[in-house]
Amino acid sequence: SWTVFKGDITMTYEKALKHAHYEYSKVENLGEGAWHRAWKVTSDRHDSVVLRVPKKIAYQKEVVYDESALKAEYGGTEIYYRCVNAVVAGAAPEMFINYVSAELTYTLESFAGNHVDLHQLNKDDAHMLGENIGQLYRKVEQVEHGIEGFGFFAWNEEQGIHGQFSSNFHEFIEEECQEVMDDYHELSTKKPLFEIPQLKETLLRIC
Repeated sequence: SWTVFKGDITMTYEKALKHAHYEYSKVENLGEGAWHRAWKVTSDRHDSVVLRVPKKIAYQKEVVYDESALKAEYGGTEIYYRCVNAVVAGAAPEMFINYVSAELTYTLESFAGNHVDLHQLNKDDAHMLGENIGQLYRKVEQVEHGIEGFGFFAWNEEQGIHGQFSSNFHEFIEEECQEVMDDYHELSTKKPLFEIPQLKETLLRIC
């Protein structure tokens, strides 16, 4: 088996599959991202799923176990999938489960099919795909998710998953925009080449 974690925490994908009751399935390595390794799990007993296991080493540094960070990340993924599917059923994995502990951490989600090779799209197909995704995201933003706060997801025992900030949203945005304009003023004062009217107008319009 392929050992994913070494040292104090030794875990293999077989251990995760056994815990999730998928131990008799066929496993195909899908590769790895910055933070996880992934496998496609298939069987005539169930629909295809993807198993993801967090890596112990990422960006050449050891990843320290952080229960709150993992539960915030996975909880956010589950909410995102639910909101997307509320707009277009099946547009995101319809099954998503996760298990988080110091000894064993993994996620399982529906296999969504093979990826689209963007390099192979012609201009018309690329434009249509981008337009469809844009419309989807606009509608997803209108879905009621029931999560308190805003900003990055956070998690703790008392509140569960919630937004990182709990202050007034509009006041927060005004403060952030003022910081942006202050930073721009400082930059353009020190580096006059950035004193561009169109750039300043664009920043003001965004804020």
